Amino acid sequence: MMDDAGVDSIPVALAASLIVLAIIVGMAASGIAGVTPVLSSSSVDGQVSMLCNDCRGLLACSPRDLLDPFSLPGASKTLVLSLPTDTGYVAFGIDPGSSESHEGTIYYLVHGNKKAVIVDERARFREGIKKGDAVVPSQRHTIIMGGGRYELTIEYQYDRGLDEKYLVVY
Repeated sequence: MMDDAGVDSIPVALAASLIVLAIIVGMAASGIAGVTPVLSSSSVDGQVSMLCNDCRGLLACSPRDLLDPFSLPGASKTLVLSLPTDTGYVAFGIDPGSSESHEGTIYYLVHGNKKAVIVDERARFREGIKKGDAVVPSQRHTIIMGGGRYELTIEYQYDRGLDEKYLVVY
């Protein structure tokens, strides 16, 4: 005679183990989904903070003189932003979600949270346009929409006739 009392308990134990494993995986997935917005915001916060520090460093250097056509290029910095997919925008000198904005501020929206960082009260961010061999400030502002990898160059320029500092983004 054979003892087959344990035969019924093996499938029940396997099914119970799979149910417990599914619960654990579900809890881990919901935990990761809750952490993703925090990680995205933290990533963009850090990149914008470094960008602001770089811009402040440029303002301490020599600018391009906009009134002198033979002026040497101003201090510039090329940098890469790697923005997460839930980034709404990163805007230089203009707030796309508001009628009021400060031109020396970087505005950004990540996972529904809008933030602003003032780089300099007297500086103005402008989109750069090619004019001959030089890039000069236009009347427009640079706005990056959505996530992805973006390479930007920022150059410090000065208009001594108007006493205006420009951080030209191109």
